Amino acid sequence: DEHEVKAPLGLFRKRLDARRNTKPKKPDAQLLVCTPFDPSAFNFTKIEDPREKILTPLLLNNAPYEILTNKFPLFAGHMLLVSKLPVAQQMTSAHLGAIAELLQSCSMSAYFNSWCASASVNHFHCHLIDEVPPVAALPLVRGPLVRGVRCLQPEGFPGFCYVFEVTQLELVGEVVLAMQHDNQPHNALFTGRYIYLFPKPLQRPARSFELYP
Repeated sequence: DEHEVKAPLGLFRKRLDARRNTKPKKPDAQLLVCTPFDPSAFNFTKIEDPREKILTPLLLNNAPYEILTNKFPLFAGHMLLVSKLPVAQQMTSAHLGAIAELLQSCSMSAYFNSWCASASVNHFHCHLIDEVPPVAALPLVRGPLVRGVRCLQPEGFPGFCYVFEVTQLELVGEVVLAMQHDNQPHNALFTGRYIYLFPKPLQRPARSFELYP
C-alpha cells in the first residue's frame, strides 16, 4: 500500500516506505565482486506473492526477466528488473543488451549496483525509476580514453564516472569485465541514451551532500 507508511528523507523528499530503516543489513562477507550465486540464500525466484509481480515473464534480449515491486521503495515508481534465471549479481553483455532494450521502449532509468557496491541480494537485478537522476541532467564533456575510445564525463559532477553512448554496449561490456577481473566494485546508471559507470572505491569515503545530493 503506497499510502501506508512514509518517513521524512532529509530536506528534499519523503521516503515512501519507512521500513527501509529496518531493511535487513547486507552481508558483511562481500569480498569478491564476482561471488557465485548461492541457491540457498534469498533470491528473487523465491517470491511467490503475485501482488509483487508487475510484469512476468518479460523477454529481453532473448532472456527471461520480470519486473517486481520494490519491498523497500525510496519513492513512487521505484521497481526492480530481475532475471528469472539463477544468476549472480554480475553485469554481463547479455544483461546490458536487455537493459538497453527495455529503456528504448520507455522513459525510465535504471541503476545497477555490483556485489561489494551496495547490492544486498546476490541475484541479478537492477532498480528501475521513473525519473531522470540529477547527474544525467549535467552537460557531458570529453573524458579520458578508455580502451582507445574517447568517453564522456558529466561536467561539474564532484565524483568520477565514465559515460558511454548506449550504442557502445560492446565497449561497456569490456570495461565492466575488466573491473570484475580487477575486483573493482562499481555502480551503473542507464538512461535511454547513455550509460554511466562509477568505479567505487574499495575504501568507502565519507558521505557528503556534494557527492550525494
